[in-house]
Amino acid sequence: FSQALAIRSYTKFVMGIAVSMLTYPFLLVGDLMAVNNCGLQAGLPPYSPVFKSWIHCWKYLSVQGQLFRGS
Repeated sequence: FSQALAIRSYTKFVMGIAVSMLTYPFLLVGDLMAVNNCGLQAGLPPYSPVFKSWIHCWKYLSVQGQLFRGS
């Protein structure tokens, strides 16, 4: 009985990490698109490129190796 609880606890922990790793790039791209070309300096060149779409942003981050930055 206690072994089942331990397994359940570890599984919940590992799955939480796995889900975070899968969703983090979407959160990052969403945050970048929120400030993209909005008038704030942080969302304009030279601080950030202006992206045409979230897919353009995703591809740019992927090529730069930054898709998991800060995770």
